[in-house]
Amino acid sequence: MFFRSKRSPEDRPDPAELEKRLAALGDRETACQSAIQTLLVLLKNFALELDELKSADFRSQVTEFSEQLPGLETGDQMRRAMNKRSQRFEAFIERQNTYLLEREAELRKVITLLSNAMALLNRENAAYHQQILDQGTNFERIIALDDLRKIKTSLAEEVRQLKSMVEQKKQAESQQLNSLSGQVEVLRDELEKTRDENRRDPLTGIFNRRAMDEYLTSLIDGNRIRRKSFSVLMLDIDNFKVVNDQHGHLVGDQVISAMAGACVDILREDDFVARFGGEEFVAVMPGASLRAAGKRAGNLRQAVAGTRFSLPVDDREDYLHLTVSIGVTDFRAGDTRQSLLERADQALYQAKAAGKNQVVTL
Repeated sequence: MFFRSKRSPEDRPDPAELEKRLAALGDRETACQSAIQTLLVLLKNFALELDELKSADFRSQVTEFSEQLPGLETGDQMRRAMNKRSQRFEAFIERQNTYLLEREAELRKVITLLSNAMALLNRENAAYHQQILDQGTNFERIIALDDLRKIKTSLAEEVRQLKSMVEQKKQAESQQLNSLSGQVEVLRDELEKTRDENRRDPLTGIFNRRAMDEYLTSLIDGNRIRRKSFSVLMLDIDNFKVVNDQHGHLVGDQVISAMAGACVDILREDDFVARFGGEEFVAVMPGASLRAAGKRAGNLRQAVAGTRFSLPVDDREDYLHLTVSIGVTDFRAGDTRQSLLERADQALYQAKAAGKNQVVTL
């Protein structure tokens, strides 16, 4: 015969206490996930932008791991995923440290060479200047003799010429230094201009897809550390193929440029406007909620629909009436750049399916 012991009410777990413990465990898990995501963002930022180190591949690996983490349900899954990547992460950090130490050693050598060269140049110049000035002093001592009147005149002229030579050399050196400084400034400006051109769309002058990807990634990474809302607007010119077919690709390019200008003029100054490709544009709106972004998108749609776009035709001027469809979404926890853009694109698709000249928030 089997007996089952009875548990007293005092020994039974309190459901409220169990619920409280589970909530605490959930909070700890959320905090740990947030801390890990923050460390991964810092790890990505730690990687220098160097092709020699293949930093882009390293950042992609960190991003992939960051996106995979929320789907790992057990500690064993997390340990296996971390062990799989830890050796790669450590190897990259070691490579970067070695690279920096080698570059530092090379830079120290260059600095030493430059310092020695400058010191030698200064010594040579100082010796030259002093020699000329000393010679002038000797001449002045000679011309102080009253009985050498003729020599006095000649030596006085010689002293004047020597001093003039010194001043001319100083001026020439100063001009050379200013010229070198100017050349360095020109090179710096050209480098900055080239960098900016690489991030601009050549047709419209606004940012290109690459710049938009970089900006969106930086916002997503920053959001893992400091929560801040932002939204994405994806815009497409309605019936653009008809414009190309009826008026030609040159007119199509003019329409695209005009639409880019309209987006920049109508949206906020701190909204990041980029050409996504073809007749599609993307605007990233930092600090904007979904509702606020949808309202701005509506204002943009109305402004475009109410604008006549001038179209030169032979000796007269014609006008085009254009409309746009816009999809809007906001950043949500767990979003990646791809998922965010896909949701904005889905909203744009719904706006097109609803008859175009529409704004859909999703």
